[in-house]
Amino acid sequence: LARLVGAAAADRIGASLAGLERCEIDCDTADGAARLAVHPSRFSDGLWVLTLERRPRGLPSEQLQAVLDRLPVGVEIFDGNFIELFANTYSARMFGYAPGEIGSLDEWWEVGYPDPDYRRVVRDAWYADVRRARECGGEVDMGEWTAACKDGSRKVVQFRFRIIGELNVLVYWDVTERHRLEGELRTLAATDPLTGMFNRRQFFAEAAAAITQAALCGTPLSLMLLDIDHFKPINDRHGH
Repeated sequence: LARLVGAAAADRIGASLAGLERCEIDCDTADGAARLAVHPSRFSDGLWVLTLERRPRGLPSEQLQAVLDRLPVGVEIFDGNFIELFANTYSARMFGYAPGEIGSLDEWWEVGYPDPDYRRVVRDAWYADVRRARECGGEVDMGEWTAACKDGSRKVVQFRFRIIGELNVLVYWDVTERHRLEGELRTLAATDPLTGMFNRRQFFAEAAAAITQAALCGTPLSLMLLDIDHFKPINDRHGH
């Protein structure tokens, strides 16, 4: 048995005989690495019948499909001509569509990017990234584009593209909420919460940019200072 499957695998099979336990083991056979299903049964005292069944290594296709469908990212696989071979459930649901509702990549260009000018920009960037992936080893980060959903809303989506063998693999996820939070943080960092006007920090940033621009263009620049009478009660009541 050790000559057939290797010493480590033989030890595991021997341990399974005592309890007549079925198991699967990875081993080295004469035909190379393999996964075997072990089915022991007792023949008589001191004798067992041992059935070894070769199993495909890795996840069964139905398990792999279930794993990909539960991922919180869109996964699409295309052949060399960009004919879709696989799309997980989330890839369509992210944009409000049912699986299979969008039939092809060409159809997606129309529904995902309804504005023709923006669609042209995205398509040009897409094919440029695909060419770059083929030139630099099959991996490229495509960046972020704003796509239309079925209900008319917009989502900012980050894309990554990989070439694996003869397959083109696209993975993408929704970063709309992240962009919204980043925008809120930028607003909070630059504005006064009471008035909504630029705060001291942003004033100096804007002033420096205006002074630099005026110097480069040779144009005059003015600064107007306003002093509001009796402003102290407002500061005392609402905060500075």
